Amino acid sequence: MNETGAALLRALGKETGVFLLTVDTGAQYDIRFDWDDLDRWRITKLDGGTGLPAGA
Repeated sequence: MNETGAALLRALGKETGVFLLTVDTGAQYDIRFDWDDLDRWRITKLDGGTGLPAGA
């Protein structure tokens, strides 16, 4: 997705963005994209975090 993501950013006139891909056990998937809030889906295991995206 790196080149596809970069092409989408260029097409939108954006320099940075965040893509969140989630896949469940049935291979159903969802792709989310944000360029305004790069911390929208912060992923961390610091401070007792789960390692899963926050707010997803």
